[in-house]
Amino acid sequence: MINCKTFVIPIKPITVNQAWCGRKFKTPKYKQWREDVGWLIRKRKPIKWCKVELDFYIKHFTTTDVDNLIKPILDALQENGVIENDKYIVSIKATKHRSVNERIIIKLHELDPL
Repeated sequence: MINCKTFVIPIKPITVNQAWCGRKFKTPKYKQWREDVGWLIRKRKPIKWCKVELDFYIKHFTTTDVDNLIKPILDALQENGVIENDKYIVSIKATKHRSVNERIIIKLHELDPL
């Protein structure tokens, strides 16, 4: 591993169900969420090969599927130049935590080029 980058996003995670209307259309809520997250994670040089750790701190712990939280944040990382492309992620560890203070903590472990 080359290094580790950590981002703390003090914004409520959004689920896939809230992000998309049908299969093709982003909801206004999702567009705003991506813009807000983008201001917090913009980066100059994207990471290529990496392992990702995601910790989601959420109020609705029992009714939220952890897999529905993953895609929106990976798309935001790619769109804002933090990662080159999500196809270069070799592993993802996602954990949800019960919390009143909703947020996302992202750890990107950059790997040596393959």
